[in-house]
Amino acid sequence: MTIAANSSIVEFMTGIATMLDDVHGDQKMNRRFVSLERLLLECGREFPLAPMPDELKRFMGKKGHCYMNATQLALSGFEAIYCEGYAVCKGLPIPLRHGFCITPSGEVIDPTWKDGTEYFGIPISKRFLFETMKRREVFGILDDWESDYPVLSLDPATWIHPAFQPIKQP
Repeated sequence: MTIAANSSIVEFMTGIATMLDDVHGDQKMNRRFVSLERLLLECGREFPLAPMPDELKRFMGKKGHCYMNATQLALSGFEAIYCEGYAVCKGLPIPLRHGFCITPSGEVIDPTWKDGTEYFGIPISKRFLFETMKRREVFGILDDWESDYPVLSLDPATWIHPAFQPIKQP
């Protein structure tokens, strides 16, 4: 896992994860991770922004619908991998949870924000994206509170995109 030391997203998530670690102590509630932020810090990565390719501009959707926009692009047949995490947008004071896509080489293509500046997330396998979306009947994967946040308990290798599995530390 590569985390940029100067990343405002990493700093933001670290603050939240540390607070939740302190609140929950050693009680992970039978989960691998205490919080979505801890999961993102341990299994996610920063992705560089790429210009939106002309052929994908038709997938640009409304702000506030990032999970739907990213899902539609990821399932469109183009080589786009669905991601969820946090992103920074010009004019916003803090990172926000955000759905976006990446290319197979790991560059962000964001079908929602034209002015995103920083992205950190987890690429999700197409199978897990489809299965979760079908079960929930709503867009979005990580913040599945209705099912008690299954990604906090599941082995990340079973749902993270195979090309972007977390790097194991020795």
